[in-house]
This record gives sequence, structure tokens and C-alpha cells, in this order.
Amino acid sequence: MLATAAVVGAGPSGQAISILLAQAGVDVTVFERAPAIEPVGAGLLVQPTGERVLRELGVAERLIDLAAPIDRLYGDTDRGRRVLDVRYADLAPGLVGRGLLRSAIASALLDRMRATGVRLITGTPISTTRPCAGADEVIDDHGRVHGPFDLVVIADGARSSLRATALEDDAVRRVRR
Repeated sequence: MLATAAVVGAGPSGQAISILLAQAGVDVTVFERAPAIEPVGAGLLVQPTGERVLRELGVAERLIDLAAPIDRLYGDTDRGRRVLDVRYADLAPGLVGRGLLRSAIASALLDRMRATGVRLITGTPISTTRPCAGADEVIDDHGRVHGPFDLVVIADGARSSLRATALEDDAVRRVRR
């Protein structure tokens, strides 16, 4: 039985997985390198499948009112050749994408994290993980040890150095095979 989890990274993915784990009864701690949760970038296009995830997270109703509905996606090359032309309604009546500000998504997810009891520790970059009695600990850049945790989720972005070091671990390689 999964009782505890550490999530490294509090971007949209880390926030989402922490909420889903907490809703499943897991005691979750999120570690974020930045001193505060601040969205990066202007906005996101949320596809219909993403909207279903927002519903599962319990934040869709709050965000849909703030969203700009998108009914069509199209794109041309610099020479005018059409490479994309998708009308959501052609896929299913009433189907739309939704344009949302990253700040709105971050705020809604942060509020939901708090409501589900997720602990958020900011200003704490995690540099490595290590096994500990059938679980794992996470170690921050100052050498402080946190845990143990039954599950460690690495969600600290595309440039994650932690993910690269974790993939060198024999236990991770065994799971991935």
C-alpha cells in the first residue's frame, strides 16, 4: 500500500500528480526549487483530454469560466501550404479547446493542493535520491535528508538533472525493463 510520496517539482505536472495522489489517500510532500510558485510563460491550450484531467483534479469549473474557447486549429507553412486544419466540432459536437493563462492554472492547482492536504516545501532543490529500508529518501542541495517515501515522482522539468541521476540507479533500471 502506497502511504507516502515525494513529488520533486511544483509545475503543472507536479501539482497535478500531487493532487491525484492526495485524493487517493497518499500523504504527499512536494519539493520546489523556487522560493515561490510562479507560472512560467503566458498561456496554455488545454485540449479536451486535458479538460477531463482538470475535472478529475477538481479545478475545471473554476478554470473554464476564465478560458477562451478555441474551436479550430490551423496552420500554414511560410509558403502558404496548409499543414493543419482541425475543427473540434468535426470530432464531436460541442467539443472545444480552451486557452488559459498559466497563472490561472497555477493558482487553481495550488489552492487544490492545499485543500487536499499536500505539503509544499519551496526553496528546496532536490539533488539526489537514495534507497532507505524499502523506500526512498530525497536529499536537497544542502545535504538535508527528507523521507523516507514509498514513491518519489521526479517532475522538475525538461532540464531535470535529478531525472538523469535517478535513471542511473540500478533499482530504477530494473523497474524500467
